Amino acid sequence: NYSYQDTVVEALGHDFGNWETVKPATCLENGTKRQTCKRKNCGCVQTETIKMLGHDYKTTVVAPTCTEEGYTLKSCSRCTDFYRSNITKAKGHSFGSWSTKVAATCESDGTETRTCSVCKATDTRTTDKLGHDYASSVKAPTCTEKGYTTYTCKRCKASYDDNYTDALGHNFGAWKTSVAPTCEKNGTQTRKCSRCTETQSSTLSALGHDFQKTKTVNPTCTEKGYSVYTCSRCPNSYNDDYVDSPGHKFGKWTTVEATVTKEGSNTRSCSACGKKETTVLPKPSIRVYGKSRYETAFQIADRIKKENGGQAFKCVIIASGTDFADALSASYLAKVKGNAPILITSKAINQQIADYIRKNAASNATVYIVGGTGAVTADMEKKLIGFNVKRLAGSNRYDTNIAVLKEAGVTKEQILIASGSDYADALSASAVGKPILLVAGKTSGLTPNQKTYLNSLGSKDASALSQAYIIGGTGAVSAGIEKQVNSLFKNKAVRVSGKNRYETSVAVAKKFFKEPKTMSLAYGLNYPDGLCGGPLAMTYNCPLILTTDKTLDAAKKYASEIKATNTVTFGGSALISDKSLDTILGK
Repeated sequence: NYSYQDTVVEALGHDFGNWETVKPATCLENGTKRQTCKRKNCGCVQTETIKMLGHDYKTTVVAPTCTEEGYTLKSCSRCTDFYRSNITKAKGHSFGSWSTKVAATCESDGTETRTCSVCKATDTRTTDKLGHDYASSVKAPTCTEKGYTTYTCKRCKASYDDNYTDALGHNFGAWKTSVAPTCEKNGTQTRKCSRCTETQSSTLSALGHDFQKTKTVNPTCTEKGYSVYTCSRCPNSYNDDYVDSPGHKFGKWTTVEATVTKEGSNTRSCSACGKKETTVLPKPSIRVYGKSRYETAFQIADRIKKENGGQAFKCVIIASGTDFADALSASYLAKVKGNAPILITSKAINQQIADYIRKNAASNATVYIVGGTGAVTADMEKKLIGFNVKRLAGSNRYDTNIAVLKEAGVTKEQILIASGSDYADALSASAVGKPILLVAGKTSGLTPNQKTYLNSLGSKDASALSQAYIIGGTGAVSAGIEKQVNSLFKNKAVRVSGKNRYETSVAVAKKFFKEPKTMSLAYGLNYPDGLCGGPLAMTYNCPLILTTDKTLDAAKKYASEIKATNTVTFGGSALISDKSLDTILGK
């Protein structure tokens, strides 16, 4: 191995940094420090010992207190080491006098304290409780409570009872009644103690009733008989020993027949008590008719006779049964002649007419034949020999009408003007009881004879006819006739009409009848059944209303307004049915 050393470069030596303490030195132990070479890749470390420091004592003198010793204190400034020396004894407390903190009571201990004048420490001690100092008080026994001695402490007022003696008990006097018993209510008695205010009460039982029979009530027709038992001590009573009522002893019924315009009655009386029992018989609805128009006229006449007490007719009117004008003209004449019946005839039944008159009229009766021999044949007069027969006729129905009015003696009456070419309005007017002037309604004016007749009455004078009523609309009696009538009367004519013959008949009823008792009905599409009905309607003082089974409204409304309960119907049920009559009356 061959080697050699050439140029020598001296070592650089370490380049140590600052010392770094690894373990600090304490008072009792050495420490360590080190430093490290800063050259690259060297890392050499050099270590040295740091000498221990030893204690660095500081001196503090602590003076003695009342409870602790005095001494000199040596304390190291670097560590916790210390020691004491020069120890002196504690001085002890310098207490003042005892003072009461909590006073002792009869049942509880007290507390006293004292304070050191140097350190202010407090000393405490307990003082014994005092015990009770009792004084006695005696309570005497009463009726209900025991007697006893009460012991009360003079200091704290605590007390207790002892030495008990029994209660005396009440010393009650005699019982006295405070509320007397009655028959149905209990009474009360009381007594009082002589030693105290105690009052004792007890109940006195109710006496109960002492019933005695005091009265006997005989049975009546409606009430039972019985005995009355009354208490001898009080007003209380009761009824017993009942005897059944014998009931009324009614006699036979006495009947007052109802009429068309007035209710009837059935009455009977009890023979025992006199009580009357009455039942009302309603006004009957009647239907007046026969097998033909002529027999219907007979039936109407019979009804008039019955309503007049069955007296024989003093006057009878005959008119044609094949036309309406003459019979309707005669309605006012029938009124003024004592409500005479109107009979209608034809040649074939003249004998029946004569026979009826001889049977039902007075022997000296007046018989009016209305119309010429073309209406009622001369044969009729021959069959009425012995009666006072008068024919009232003109050249036509209007002149015949004037002849009838003259015979009736028309003077100051209100007058009704109706068509003589149709029956409906005149038929309604026939029940009013006023004179009817028939006119050719569709013409423009009155006939000369009608003007002459009205002028003959002095119609422009103060005593003349004061008012005319035109029955029906202008289609029945023209405006031209109305104008002429107004020129003859001092007051303008009043037109009484409706939309049709049915309403016109109601309008007539409302105008001329005040509070009628009933209403009569006639078939509105033909005249025969109602033709002779005017005098009977006047007998009943009721209007004549036209109707049919299909046109009931006007009649029904009017019946409701007058509160009608019955009707007088002219003609059989083939024309106005029973069902229609019920409908009109609201049944």
